[in-house]
Amino acid sequence: MDFQVRAESGKQLLARLSTRPSLKGLDERLLGVDGPLPHDVIEITGDVSVGKSVLALQWVTRAILSPPRGGLGVEVLLIDADHHQSLFTLVQLLQARMKAFTAQTSGLRLTSSLVETSIKDALKRLTIINVYDSTNLYTAILALDKMLLSKPQISMVVVDSLTAFYWSDRLAGGLQHMDSYLRRLLSALQKSTKEHKVMVVFTRPSYFQSAARSRFKMKEDNGESTRLVSLNRLEKDISGGSSKDGDNQSATNKDMIENIFSATIRSAYGQKILKYHITKEGMQWL
Repeated sequence: MDFQVRAESGKQLLARLSTRPSLKGLDERLLGVDGPLPHDVIEITGDVSVGKSVLALQWVTRAILSPPRGGLGVEVLLIDADHHQSLFTLVQLLQARMKAFTAQTSGLRLTSSLVETSIKDALKRLTIINVYDSTNLYTAILALDKMLLSKPQISMVVVDSLTAFYWSDRLAGGLQHMDSYLRRLLSALQKSTKEHKVMVVFTRPSYFQSAARSRFKMKEDNGESTRLVSLNRLEKDISGGSSKDGDNQSATNKDMIENIFSATIRSAYGQKILKYHITKEGMQWL
């Protein structure tokens, strides 16, 4: 009879036995009623200006807001490599989430002072690490293990974008193949987080090969994602429309039509496709 002995440190034992705050209900439309799961690795992909960073920030917003304001009250760690979204954008999304939640909750009234207090309270649950080159990014990823151990309330790690420095690394003589580059970074990211039962979210451009390949696994599997959210701009034929309402109305309709996108969500549970458009209040589902 073969016996296997697995040694673990006190740190690993503590991480394995500890329970982090749940992210259940983070986004029922995209991730399901019971999702996301601990150890989920969610890959958001798409071309420029389709909402990759916006979707990631909306999840951050929902997580860090307190439950009385429409959130989960969970801490989030964001590694920002693209610097596409400002703090102003995050504040706008926080305000939009509170406004929508208030509209659905009878007897709840938002005042300017309450909004300000709620935003300050939410931002206390967000840790942002700004990185400006691949060395910064890799160092931040390697530091996640110790950081997560010291912050047991963090349940989500977001990297926007995991492939931000590919071209500069390629010019410097680094890895040439996109799929190898992505898998190396994702593997390091998973190794730094696998003991801590956190959800990992990362964004990448659509021209990078998916880390999910053609299969999904709902257990830790270094170098592969468990859910893929693919965002795309819908191509619409807007020619031949009536111009009787004038040029201004036609231009408005054209903008509305061109601002329609689709999100394809793939996982071990299946696939679904949703439509959305992007406003200053974030992604609005149709």
